[in-house]
Amino acid sequence: FQYPTSVYYTDQNSAFREQLGMGPIAYIFKHYSEEGIFDRQWILKEAATACNNNFTTKEELYWYPELLMAMEPTKEELLGLQDEIFQGLSCIYAHVPQALLKIVRTLINEPKFRIDDLMVYFPALLASESKALVKATLPLITDLLKKYPDKRNELCEHLAVLFINKN
Repeated sequence: FQYPTSVYYTDQNSAFREQLGMGPIAYIFKHYSEEGIFDRQWILKEAATACNNNFTTKEELYWYPELLMAMEPTKEELLGLQDEIFQGLSCIYAHVPQALLKIVRTLINEPKFRIDDLMVYFPALLASESKALVKATLPLITDLLKKYPDKRNELCEHLAVLFINKN
């Protein structure tokens, strides 16, 4: 998880991908963690942490959020990974933060959700050159505005950058 690897290419280009519903390597991680052979918490944490490893190619980096979701983590497990997931939002490749925003969106109604830690990443997400990433961030902010009315002013301040953004 800490070094460049070709695991993405192997997992993406496998004949078993369609049959398993995920790449065979992701399946092995999931299966053996369910059997107790692999440390599930370690895999989840390393997959979330690796989402911000900028030493790999974007194709390699795409594999980590896929692995994270293939592991089918519980909300409690994801809440314990908020630091790593939020850090992944600063990844230079838009696909990774987009995938992580989907995860974040499932957590906003949880009492242990840390909205203040998340809001630190909004300026970069909303100023991104990737329109898809900006569009993926907006529904999350809309949901946060509904869920956290006491954060309305701060969230609206973050939205103001959209009027300045050239895209």
